[in-house]
Amino acid sequence: MAEMIPVLDLGPLRAGEAGALQRLGAELRRAFTEVGFYFVRNHGVPQPLVDEVFEAARRFHDLPMEQKLAIRFNEDNVGYMPMRGSTTRMNALGTIYKPNANAGGAMRDHVMGIRFVNGAGEVVRSGGRVLKNVTGLDLCKLLAGSHGTLGVLTEVTLKVLPAPEASGSVALRVADLAAGVRALSAGLGSPFGPSGAALLPLGAPGLGLEGPTAVLRIEDFSESVAYRLARLRALLAEFGAPAALLDGETSRTLWRLVREASLLGAAAAEAIWRVSVPPSAGPAVAAALREAFGAKLLLDWGGGLVWIAGPPTEAALRLSFEEHARAARAASEPQPAGSGGVLDSAVARLSGLVTVRRGEEVVWGDAAAAELERARRALEAGDLVT
Repeated sequence: MAEMIPVLDLGPLRAGEAGALQRLGAELRRAFTEVGFYFVRNHGVPQPLVDEVFEAARRFHDLPMEQKLAIRFNEDNVGYMPMRGSTTRMNALGTIYKPNANAGGAMRDHVMGIRFVNGAGEVVRSGGRVLKNVTGLDLCKLLAGSHGTLGVLTEVTLKVLPAPEASGSVALRVADLAAGVRALSAGLGSPFGPSGAALLPLGAPGLGLEGPTAVLRIEDFSESVAYRLARLRALLAEFGAPAALLDGETSRTLWRLVREASLLGAAAAEAIWRVSVPPSAGPAVAAALREAFGAKLLLDWGGGLVWIAGPPTEAALRLSFEEHARAARAASEPQPAGSGGVLDSAVARLSGLVTVRRGEEVVWGDAAAAELERARRALEAGDLVT
C-alpha cells in the first residue's frame, strides 16, 4: 500500500529550499488527480501530540454504543455515526430530502468519472477513478439525469457498495398521513441512521400491517441493526401504539414492494405517476389528490416522494393534479403578508418543485429545463465557468 500511495515530504518546504513549493504542488496535484490519498512526513507535528490524539480516539471507540450515540448531530457537532449509519440534515425551509439516497446515495453520487462527447464532437473527461477525487468541475453530477441533452456518455466509472449484512424495519401504525410524516421526520433526525422511510396509507395487509403505517429501515451489521431498531422503536413510542419490528426477510419483502410501488394496488388500466414535493407538503398533496379523483397513494423519501395511481389521461392529470395540488401546496406554506395571490404564488413555487413526465414528454412543470439548456449552451461554447 505504501508503494502505491504517494508520500509527500514537507521537509524541503519547511527548510526553505528553492523550488520546494512548486515540487510539492506538482506531487500534491498528482496525488489528488491520480490516486486520491497521500501520506505526509516531516510535517512538524510533535509525536507526543499525534500519540495523544490516537489514544483519545481509541478511548472513545471503546465506549459502549449507547454513550457514543449520545453525541448528537447538530449545527456545532458532527456527532457519532455507526458503521454504515447516516443522518438527514434539512435547512429551515424543510426542502426535499431523500433518506434512501442519503444512506446509499442517488445514482449521480455513484458516478466518479465520465467521458462524453459534446455537441461540437469534442471528447470531454471529468472526474476520476478514485473516491477521494477533487479534479476540476463536477460535470459528473451535471450530466447524470440530463437525458443526453448535454452530451453522449461514452465511459462511466461507478462506485459500488457492499450489500448490508442485516436488515430490519420498525413499522408504526399512525392516525393519519400527517402524523406519519412527523414520525418519519423524528426517525430521520435521530442518530440511528435509517436507510429508508416510507408511509403506507393502506398498510401492507399481506405482511400483517393494517391501516396507515410509517416504516423506517435500518441496514448494517447484525449487532448494530438489533441495537438501533430497539432504540428507534423506543423513540417512536410517543407517536402511537408500540411499533412492530420486522425481521430481515419480512423487511426486505416490504421494501421491495415499496421500491416497485406494488403497494399502490394500481389496476392494469391505471397510470402511475411519481411526484416530488417537500415532505411537509406530502400529506396535503395526498389529501387533495384523493379528493380530486380518488387517487391511490404511496409516500416514500420520508413523505417527499408521492406515488399516484389514477386515470391514465392527460386531462385527469391537468384538471385534478394541477388545481388541487397547487392549492394543497399553498395551504401547507402560508404566504408572507403583502404577497400576491395564493394560487399564483403556489404555482410559481410548485413549478420549481414538481416535474410530471409521460415517458420523455413533459406534461406539467419542468423546473430543470431552463438550467439544463443553459448548461448545454455553456458546454457547447466551452464556457465551463458559466
